[in-house]
Amino acid sequence: MLEHARLQAEYWEEDRRGTAMSVRERYERALAQLRPEVQRTHQSRPLGEVLAELGLVTPKQVSEALEAQQAGRRSRLLGEILVEQGVLAPNDIHRALKRQLGQRGES
Repeated sequence: MLEHARLQAEYWEEDRRGTAMSVRERYERALAQLRPEVQRTHQSRPLGEVLAELGLVTPKQVSEALEAQQAGRRSRLLGEILVEQGVLAPNDIHRALKRQLGQRGES
């Protein structure tokens, strides 16, 4: 829950500065919808693995996004980076998160 509060505060700060947030806003909303389920389950399967299994990314794209995540000044989520890079759409992340949590309805 602290991570969600931090991301929300970061979003509002960027919004105050006038940063375009349409992709991030959609991503945050998708995460907020899934957050209760995420808190109830402990998944050890990495999101990058799920994305590759669905054929949405290559292992190289996941590796590059993880490198960007580690090199960044601020903490960013893997899915957020892949969306910003244009590799995935927010709906792809939502679909992968549902698969990661075992909800196969939107596969």
